[in-house]
Amino acid sequence: MSDEELLEKLLQFSDVLTTNNIFISGLRIMGWGILLFLKMIVDGLEGMVNNVLTLTDFFMSESVQDFLDTIQPGLYILLAFSLAMIGSD
Repeated sequence: MSDEELLEKLLQFSDVLTTNNIFISGLRIMGWGILLFLKMIVDGLEGMVNNVLTLTDFFMSESVQDFLDTIQPGLYILLAFSLAMIGSD
């Protein structure tokens, strides 16, 4: 790739490409820390919900099993529709 082509590509994507500086790096590190903190909270909540559902045998109750058996054909139709939509892109 010649220098002219490289310069053209850099100018084409100039709105996406930025130079690195201490402020942008600091914001990026802080944002990553916030995301990790939120992930930790969600993982903790997931564990609590799993414990509650396991202790109460919610999904093993007969009424929930009947509901899941009733709705299952509709879920398969939604799955097929979503796969068709993904495949059409």
